[in-house]
Amino acid sequence: MKKAPLIFDGAVGTVIYDRGVFINTCYDELCLTNPKLVLQIHRDYVEAGAEVIETNTFGANPIRLKPYGLAEKTEAINRAGVRLAREAAGDEVFVAGSVGPCTESRQRMPDAFAPEVEAAFRTQMEALAAEGVDLFLLETFSNLNELQLAARVGKESGKPVLASFVLNDRGETPLGMRA
Repeated sequence: MKKAPLIFDGAVGTVIYDRGVFINTCYDELCLTNPKLVLQIHRDYVEAGAEVIETNTFGANPIRLKPYGLAEKTEAINRAGVRLAREAAGDEVFVAGSVGPCTESRQRMPDAFAPEVEAAFRTQMEALAAEGVDLFLLETFSNLNELQLAARVGKESGKPVLASFVLNDRGETPLGMRA
C-alpha cells in the first residue's frame, strides 16, 4: 500500500439503498440477515477494479447499534462484515474495516462521553482486527476529538489507519468550528 495509489470501492450504504433496502434499516445488520446482498456488492466492486474494499460496518459499534436493539451483536456483525469482504477480496484485494463516528454530525462529544465512545470503538475495532482486516478506514467524522480518539484506538492494533474528516467549503465542521 505504500508503493502506489490504490483504488477504493465506493459507498456501500448508497448501493444498499439503491438495491431496495430502505434507510430506516440497520445496514450493518445486513452482514447477518442478508449476507448475499452484502457479498454481491463487494464482488461488484472487486469486478469493477477496486483494490481495497470496505466492510459493511460503518455504524457497527455499540452506541450506533443500540437504538436498533443490536448492541450485543456488535462483535458478530463486525466479524461477519470482515468475512464477507474477505470472501469477495480473495488474495489480491485489501479489506478495510469501515468505522464511522459514534456521534451524529451536528452533535458535540462531551468529555464525559469520551470513555464510552472509546470503549465502543475498541469493541468494534478489536472484532475487525481479530477477523483480519488489513487497515481501518475512519469515515466521515465531523468531530476532530472523536476522530483522534478513534485513530488512537485503531493504532493500538498495529494496523494502518486511514481517516477522513468532513468540512464545508469554508473549512468548517458541521458545528461551525474551524479545523
